[in-house]
Parts: sequence; C-alpha cells; structure tokens
Amino acid sequence: MTAKNVARDQNHHTDDVLSIALCPKGMTAVSGQNGSSPTIFKWDACTGEKMQRIKIGKGARGIAAVSITEDGWVCAVDMHNEHQVYVYDGDGNCVWKEKGDTNKIFDCCWDTNTKRFATVGVKHVYFWNG
Repeated sequence: MTAKNVARDQNHHTDDVLSIALCPKGMTAVSGQNGSSPTIFKWDACTGEKMQRIKIGKGARGIAAVSITEDGWVCAVDMHNEHQVYVYDGDGNCVWKEKGDTNKIFDCCWDTNTKRFATVGVKHVYFWNG
C-alpha cells in the first residue's frame, strides 16, 4: 500500500472510485476517482485489464459521473464548483469541455445512437450535443 499523496496512477486508481459505468454491450467499463487531479480509466469488463487512462486537470476535485458509448466515447462530470462536463473520443482525446451547472450533477448518460447525452442533478436535467 502506498500513501495517496505519493501513489502513481499510471495503471490503476490511487483514490476512492466515485463513479463507474458499463458500455451498452457490457464489454468495456469506465471509472472515475476522487482527488484534486483525478483519473478516468477504461477497462476490459471481462478481464479487468486497463485499456486507457485519461487524466483530468488540477482543480476538478473528482469525477462524480461517467458514461461510455459502444465505440468508447466517454462523458464525464467533475466535482469543480461549476461541475464541468467533458467528452472524450475513443482514443482518449478531449473533444469537448463545458461548464455544467453550479448545482451538483449526479449522473450522465449517452443516447444510444448519437453523440448526444444528458446530465441530471439538483433541480435540473440538461441535454447536450457532444
């Protein structure tokens, strides 16, 4: 065991996992962790092997919600005061980032056939075109 402040997050989470989701086919999982500069991992849901690591910038405070499409696109919401919403393509590149809401966002979910998704939280539901 290694202390959180010196642990390396290259291969696995080093802090509490706050969010997890499966792709619609159940083959790929995505998870997000707590921390000032949190990490999102994509995993093979059958073997548990790491497929991809996505590092979020400092100040995010943690990943409150994640969702993944069949083709590996990831939507994530951080715990920053503005609850920023991120979209990453299948290669892990950030293709979109926007302020969410000052109210807490609890979850996000992709539309099955498009690059549209929704976020839900305290007193709101938003629909986005990623």
